[in-house]
Amino acid sequence: MKFFSKIWLAFVLVIPQISQAALFGVTSSSIVIIDPINTNNVSVVGHHLLPSDIQLLNTLSYDPSSQKLFGIGYNMSLETSYLLEFDRKTGHGAIAANLGGFSSGGGFEAIEYVDSLNSLVVSTNLPNHGLSQQLLKISGSGLTSPILVTGLDNDSAVYDSINDLFYTVDPNGAGQLVNVNLNSGVVSNLGSIPLIQDMAFWQFDASIYSISVYTNQLYRIQTQNGLAPISVDLVGTVSGDEIRGLAFAPHAVPEPNILLLLTTGLLTLARICRSQ
Repeated sequence: MKFFSKIWLAFVLVIPQISQAALFGVTSSSIVIIDPINTNNVSVVGHHLLPSDIQLLNTLSYDPSSQKLFGIGYNMSLETSYLLEFDRKTGHGAIAANLGGFSSGGGFEAIEYVDSLNSLVVSTNLPNHGLSQQLLKISGSGLTSPILVTGLDNDSAVYDSINDLFYTVDPNGAGQLVNVNLNSGVVSNLGSIPLIQDMAFWQFDASIYSISVYTNQLYRIQTQNGLAPISVDLVGTVSGDEIRGLAFAPHAVPEPNILLLLTTGLLTLARICRSQ
């Protein structure tokens, strides 16, 4: 038992450094990492270098299968929506797929990865060009398949990966956090939240983090395991450029650093063993 205890201690020392999630944000020019505890601590991963005629929508999500960040962009002059992908190591962005013109298909808004579906989920105003009521599964190449119609304007979305719960918000409307059952389509209104750009779920404290429109304020939102009442607390104002989207994702640690961490863990284990 002592041997296994020593192995466990070594993993406790090393693994959190490798797998700890970071709060990524996207601005008009860059991918950044935000400290969700100290919002003055913001580091730039890199410029995404997207074409200047592509505007970013207020959304970002991490797809663990491809290990990429995804967002939605559009070109107003061409009336075209795009699925965008971002590299967590460099911040570099690219067009993953052309999602079609507004006039021929409709626009897309929220994007969020859902573990239980093993897929990214997007909201769209297909086919009637009104509210973004339709939720679709979408692949990294832009292929879509319908899930359901909520009857709500799903401008922002977030997925609770602990309890398998999906939430949406219409920041342009009543600003209500809504729990959407992706199987039955039943929606539950949980209460009002501040006017936001996007949301992300942090497994560490089982909370939703949201970024506000215009003021760059980061909020922590907690539900009662998907039920009301909810609590909304201001974490702080994020320094730097306006954050358009949020997503928690693993740190993109280069391979040499991972090997260094593992080596450090083994050396730590050896020291523990020698001390016994």
